[in-house]
Amino acid sequence: MLALNSLWSGLLRGVSVEFPVGYHVVIGRPEDGLEDLAECLAGVRQSKPRSVELNGVDPFRSAGARASIGSVLPNEPELPRGNIERLLTQRLPKHSDAKARELLATCNLLERKAHGLSPEERRSLAFLMATCVPRKLIVAYEPFTHLPGLHTQAVMTRLAHQAERGACVVALTSNPAHAQYIEARGWLLDRGRLLELDGDYAVQLGPHQLLLECEQSRRLARALLEVGGLGVSYTAERPNQLLVTGPAERASLAAMHAATELGLDITRITALTPTVDQLRARAAGMAPLPLCRSLHPCARGSETQSLIRAARAAFGADRAALRPSPHAFLAVNGALTVT
Repeated sequence: MLALNSLWSGLLRGVSVEFPVGYHVVIGRPEDGLEDLAECLAGVRQSKPRSVELNGVDPFRSAGARASIGSVLPNEPELPRGNIERLLTQRLPKHSDAKARELLATCNLLERKAHGLSPEERRSLAFLMATCVPRKLIVAYEPFTHLPGLHTQAVMTRLAHQAERGACVVALTSNPAHAQYIEARGWLLDRGRLLELDGDYAVQLGPHQLLLECEQSRRLARALLEVGGLGVSYTAERPNQLLVTGPAERASLAAMHAATELGLDITRITALTPTVDQLRARAAGMAPLPLCRSLHPCARGSETQSLIRAARAAFGADRAALRPSPHAFLAVNGALTVT
């Protein structure tokens, strides 16, 4: 059990929460205290005694507790001169450095000099060292960015494996799109205060939104009005773009079906997620923010093609599900029309 007891440090404002064993994701921004929180959890930042406790022990004041923590932080410190193998022998438990060597060899880090690693490579090294042995706590700051040599799926697998083995895994990110990768208990860091997101935090992210790019998108928008359970937003200022709100698979299937019927070609499908500010507003119970505001694409290229392929694979088998509904709407030039 990881407990924070009225933690005041840097930008943090009296945080009091408990993180049980399992997977957690904290969404926030550096100006909310995200970096301060990561350093306090990892036991490398001084705070009031017992304001951070791992199984009843303050990690900042206990070398034994810190040894049970694996972390990758915003700015990993420069390493002493020497080769990586010697560093592994010094910093990892006995008989675990062999596994670490295998992992580092796959990332082309094993033959490097420790003092010659870039800041991003030091983060990759820290992540691999943190996850190559069983830990009581894993603190991973932005685990899906600035980790050269590590693919997203590998990062997800290694973090999930630690949680399955009984660790408390806390991933901290400023990108809600990255948070969606993780099936975890969700938290929102709001101006130094930590709020738990109710139930499945993915619900707090609101309905899925897909940004479609195609010529004559207004024709496509009118066709999608006939599909139940979808919101459709179009503006004349972006004649080749269309925003569809609803379940991702249903929306992509409906869009491909309508485009095929109209003889239109969808060139890109981009999944969108809200910003941290929008997520904060929703967690506070405010009304949903308008569509087409602060659009932040999180899926391009291969992800777009995957959505298109999935829609085409389902096309024809799920036509019965595409029935008219009175709940569709169309926004044209800011005016909302409900059919």
